Amino acid sequence: MAAVLEEGVCDRYASGQCSLGELARLLGVSRQAARDMLSRLGIAVRRPGRPTGSSALARVLTEGYLRREYLDRGRSVAHLADELGELGCTRKTVRRYLADHGIERRPMTRRDAGPPEPVAAGTGLSAEALWEMYAVRGRSTTAIAEETGCAASTVARDLRRKGIPLRRRGGSPAPAVRRRARQAGIRLAVVAADSYGHG
Repeated sequence: MAAVLEEGVCDRYASGQCSLGELARLLGVSRQAARDMLSRLGIAVRRPGRPTGSSALARVLTEGYLRREYLDRGRSVAHLADELGELGCTRKTVRRYLADHGIERRPMTRRDAGPPEPVAAGTGLSAEALWEMYAVRGRSTTAIAEETGCAASTVARDLRRKGIPLRRRGGSPAPAVRRRARQAGIRLAVVAADSYGHG
């Protein structure tokens, strides 16, 4: 029974769901003992760092996303990197994920090498509609993105372009949001309560 449990936990490590340290904690053994166990099971020990696929970028730059955006829609590496810049994405990162997913890159064009191409329409919402959804009703950028059929990063970019400050982590409204809420006659307590946890 213990051997089956050990194998199951080691499979989690092999699939990138936990780090070596987390594996050792789960098994109640030292890191070296966890290494030895992986070796016995024929599972290679990964280099130190974040487990594969655990970053926000890894969850976005999936094979499906890249095939749809890069191959089907013909978007450039520069454009994809710009759109995901809030997550720390660079052109080099996009190129690495294309290679990791076995997606052949198009020949380099001026569009790929030059400045990022302009982003189209965004959310398609007016500043007033965005203010109502984001600041007054406390909707998250993710929730607005799902409703408008675009990426959360597009919503965040639209908010900034339209002069609506983004909430801080944890959902507390930025000072400019609190000022604007007071000017609009909206009670601050309502905005703060509605927006808690919806950054």
